[in-house]
Order: sequence, then C-alpha cells, then structure tokens
Amino acid sequence: MAMIINDNTHSMSALTYYTRNTDNMQKSMSHIVSGMKIGHAGEDPSNWAVSEHMRDRIRATDQANQNVQNDTSLLKAADGAISNTVEIIQALKARAINSANDTNDDDGRAALQREAELLLAQIDNNARGTTFNGKRLLDGSQASEGLTFHIGGEANFSVNIKLENMTASALGLSGLDLSTREGALNALAETKNADGTTSPSMLDKALNKALVMQASIGAMEEMLGYTGENLTDYSENMQAAESSIMSADMAKEMTTYVKWSILAQASEYIIAQQNQNAASVLDLLAPVQ
Repeated sequence: MAMIINDNTHSMSALTYYTRNTDNMQKSMSHIVSGMKIGHAGEDPSNWAVSEHMRDRIRATDQANQNVQNDTSLLKAADGAISNTVEIIQALKARAINSANDTNDDDGRAALQREAELLLAQIDNNARGTTFNGKRLLDGSQASEGLTFHIGGEANFSVNIKLENMTASALGLSGLDLSTREGALNALAETKNADGTTSPSMLDKALNKALVMQASIGAMEEMLGYTGENLTDYSENMQAAESSIMSADMAKEMTTYVKWSILAQASEYIIAQQNQNAASVLDLLAPVQ
C-alpha cells in the first residue's frame, strides 16, 4: 500500500465528517433534553415564527381568561351585597306590615322604627362598603360610565356593565317611617298616577330596583362563565397545535441520536487509523539504532 506523507486529505475528510456527526449528535441530544423539536430559529425559521405567533396568542388568551376570573370575582362581591340588601328590603316590608297592625302601641311602633333605621343603615353599608381592589361598586360611582371588562386577546373584546346606586336614598327608602300606622301604610300602598295607572309602593319599588340590578349582574356572570370556558378551550387547542410544531418525538430523537453517535465513533476511528498510518511512515524514517 502506498504511503503518502505530503497529503493529509483523508484525515481532514474524516475530521470533517467527525465534526459534522458530533454536531448532529449534540443537536439531537439537546432536543432530547429540552423536549423541543426546534431548539432555535436557525433550525427551522418558518415553523419557529409560526410557533412564536401561536405562543403570543396563547399568552394573550390566558391573560384574557384571568381577566374573566377577576371580573367574575368582582361581580360576585356586588351580587352578594345586593342579595343582602334584597333580604333587608323584604325584612322592612314585613316590619311595615307589622307596624300597620293595631296590636302595636306607640312604643312598639317606635321600636320597629329604630329597627328599620338600623336596617336602612346596613343598606348604606352594603352600598358604600362593597369594594373590589379599592374600587367602590354600589355607591353610584359605577352607574354612569360603568365598568369595562376586557375579556379577549384583542382591542375590541370587551363588555360593559353599569352598577346602579344601591344606597337607601337611591332606592327611595329614605322617607320610610314605621313609627305610625299611617307611615307604615304609606310604605305599603301603591300610588295612583294621573293617567289612572298605579305604581308600586315605596318598598316594592326598592325591591324591584335591587332585583333588576341583581338579575343584570347574574346575566353578566353567566356570560363570563361561557366566555371563560371558550377561552380555556381555545388556549388548550392552541397549545396542542403549538406542541405539534415544537415538541420533539422522543422515540425518533433517540434513534437519531444513536445514529449520529455511531457515525461519530466511526469517524473518530478513521481519524485514529489515518494518524496511525502517518506514524508508520515516521517509523520508516527513524535512524537505525
């Protein structure tokens, strides 16, 4: 076999293949360790860009879903306060009916009035003390512009709800007087209008206003529930789609890693053989002892 000492082409070629095989082996190993099919943009620019756009949508959708949960919590706080106010109005009506009964004397009606005043104060406490993250909900400050809930990943995904003033005066109860039979009857009596129709009594008007507000909040809560479910499904589907682009097939990557590992070892063996051949030539040139 010819021994050429002025040309190292075979060794350089083997080294090139060894470097290439080692790089591919390390790339495959990084895919296995990270679980990602595409480690960086340079491996697959097109799919990398698609994946990043999808991740952006997923993040936006997840934040919108978190907004929905926060909005629902706010509405529950308002709903709970109004529910308590509804119970109080119903209790006031019962006391008005009691006061209208002549089994009560003046002292008894005075006691009913004091109780009514405490209940009216609690209605005000419900209205002025119901807050969420420092924002008052039922004192009338959210009645004009309302609250805007941003529940989507884009600018136009929002809904608005106006929370009415739920104080005793706004409910028309500030003139409630149960200290006399006449005052109790006035609170219970329907009022006649000029056109011959009748309007609900003071207590019924207050109850109707509170119930309408409660129903509006309930409808918004229901809508947000459906919105949250839709956002959750969308996020899960997007994550599955993004995973199909980026997640590594572990069985395939392990097979690929073994392939490049074997080729790297073979290249390393060839380099060693070429170096051994060169050493043999040097042995021929060594002086005879």
